[in-house]
Amino acid sequence: PGLIMVLVLCMYAFWTGLPHNIDRAPFQIRRAVSAIRGAWGELLLPVAVLMLLQTGKVGINEIASLTAVYVFVLEVFVYRDIRIGRELPKILSESMMLVGAICVILAVILGMNNFLTHAEIPQKILSAMSTLITERWMFLLALNLFLLIIGCLMDIFSAIVAVLPLIIPLALAFDVHPAHLGVIFLANLEIGYMTPPVGMNLFISSFQFEKPVFSVYRSVVPFIGLLIFALILITYVEPLSTALPNKFMTRENTGVTSEQTPGSGPAVDDTEILFDEEENLEELYGEENETGTEEKDPAEPQEDSQTEE
Repeated sequence: PGLIMVLVLCMYAFWTGLPHNIDRAPFQIRRAVSAIRGAWGELLLPVAVLMLLQTGKVGINEIASLTAVYVFVLEVFVYRDIRIGRELPKILSESMMLVGAICVILAVILGMNNFLTHAEIPQKILSAMSTLITERWMFLLALNLFLLIIGCLMDIFSAIVAVLPLIIPLALAFDVHPAHLGVIFLANLEIGYMTPPVGMNLFISSFQFEKPVFSVYRSVVPFIGLLIFALILITYVEPLSTALPNKFMTRENTGVTSEQTPGSGPAVDDTEILFDEEENLEELYGEENETGTEEKDPAEPQEDSQTEE
């Protein structure tokens, strides 16, 4: 899904660049290899971040601090692109101005988050959706509209905590795969970050590029349309999100993959397994209760017959 969104934006950039006759350099393997060698430090950064996250011993705040230290050492002492005496103070002042603007925006967004949470706005919207929607395609369409609005008003972490637990039961009821639901959730919130009028990235871009906010609004409209097109494609073509998880992800309990293997029978969905386990537990408890009530009645006559003997 992420590659689809990137591909759509690349095609738009190629199409808009043709009328302006922008200079394009032909692709050469040597130049590509030299560019990769020159950016070895930056390329190792996401790998290091993912490895630290996989350990589970380092939090997000620690990873952010380590990333800042890593980039500082790389730019100052390895590449020597930044001089400590001349350029570093200017970079720090500009960075602090950007951080201050982001803090102001986050303060307003967090206040809105608290209001939405205490007023139970997401719960009310979802309850109205559950009573009016009866088809799966209608649920996916309403889910996209709902998440786009939430992405404009809430940051992604608050949305995950406040909204995602409410959506999961409805998604399972409409037979939406959990991995597919996660992809839809993140794609919508990503678009919401740049959706007018209160998308946080719009204000950050306005501050960084020193442009009016309304000018930024007009410039992002084509990109929002393209990303929504990609979102519709991702939403209604479920194998785009579930093909790789079903192929490579093994089950924790049985060790059987979701894809059908030779001689193993048809593939089973994760949600089907959950529902089957719940039904089996209900049947098991029901049988235990029935057998318990049935065994109590013949127990007394047996004791009487033993005493008579």
